[in-house]
Amino acid sequence: MSDFDNIAIEEALKSSLGRTAIFRRYDRENKTPMNFVLDEVQRQIGPGFGVYWVDGGHPEVFCLPGFSPIPVVFSTRYLSLTAFVRRLFVEESLKGVLPDVAERTALKVIAELSLRHGDPDVAVLALVKSITGKGIWISDDDQLMALEHEPIHENYMATWFYGLLHELGHLHPAQNSAFGEKHAFSDARILAAIAASLDRFPAYPDGMKRAAIEQARQSQENSILRIDHLRTEGLADMFAASVLFKSTFEIMKRVNQKQFEVIRYVQEIVVFSNIIAVIDRCRRTAALATLTGGTRAAAFESALHPVSMMVRGMMLREYLDRAVAEYLYSKPTTRQFEDVEQLIDKINGSFSETVDTIDSGVARAMAFSLFPEHRTNGLAALDAFRIELAESPLGGAEARRFCELADSLSISGKLLTALKGILS
Repeated sequence: MSDFDNIAIEEALKSSLGRTAIFRRYDRENKTPMNFVLDEVQRQIGPGFGVYWVDGGHPEVFCLPGFSPIPVVFSTRYLSLTAFVRRLFVEESLKGVLPDVAERTALKVIAELSLRHGDPDVAVLALVKSITGKGIWISDDDQLMALEHEPIHENYMATWFYGLLHELGHLHPAQNSAFGEKHAFSDARILAAIAASLDRFPAYPDGMKRAAIEQARQSQENSILRIDHLRTEGLADMFAASVLFKSTFEIMKRVNQKQFEVIRYVQEIVVFSNIIAVIDRCRRTAALATLTGGTRAAAFESALHPVSMMVRGMMLREYLDRAVAEYLYSKPTTRQFEDVEQLIDKINGSFSETVDTIDSGVARAMAFSLFPEHRTNGLAALDAFRIELAESPLGGAEARRFCELADSLSISGKLLTALKGILS
């Protein structure tokens, strides 16, 4: 890569991350778990990518197309946040407070992503709402040191790499393939999966379902159910799951001689596919929300997100059922395939109540962000935050970190200025 290319990529990254962002291209020479995984990625998609490690930053992973190699941005903030959200799915001790913690977590993610994608005033309102009245403080701050010292097993590998692998999956050559009419990922088969998924939501009016199907057919629509969007995301999900399967099995055997547990692997795939969904819902909300209110299209998109995840789940099962069956039985019979399908159904079912609870919290956070009738006046919300601040040093610390992120992006706004005034 030439000096000119390096400079161009660095300038593009600074534009996306902020002029004061600290980042570096990840060193591919060191023997690390990340390079072990990236070696497998390179075997499958070629060398046309470079991972850039960001200290702090936004809670998202993204590519910057148009360069060669393509920069893929991976931040400590994303890693720490997804590790925190994983706790919501797996820790029994959080069950009693899960609705509140899930809502406040989603509000905080929407706030941070709104600074990059949306309205800074909405960002402030979401941040203040996530803090005001908060009775349980569970840190989602930088957890890099703790994560680095975890033993290398299914949980470690999924936490560190599922989100990164999903983003890298968008660069796989299969994304540019043509799928024949009989292929599982053809337009007709995906449209049928959308229709079948919509039928599993009886509360949706027939007119809404027809509109959703029509939007799915329109390639120019920016709909979450657009066929080519679902295919792209589904293929990225499958790529992440497949690389994670192979690399986790091999690194556990090489590094710590521990037996790979396929059930734990499937559990992590279920959890992290849902974490990806939470982050994606928050990002879409951040891009759509304004201080004056969301549009009808925003409400429509919000309602259809569970449908899109159901379709992507069907696509992921195309890979997962086969991979697990072949791992367990080498050349599985029809009955053995059925046994594996039932096993994965059971694992999915064990998370269903938790997924529903977290989804309800995310939905409330989305409604607050998208629709003014779900929130109080901005200055009144800031005044309530100010009154609590004297007895909430942790709330003040979270708000200051948020303001530092806004400053790094050179973001300004009326409510942001007011928030800084309260904190000063």
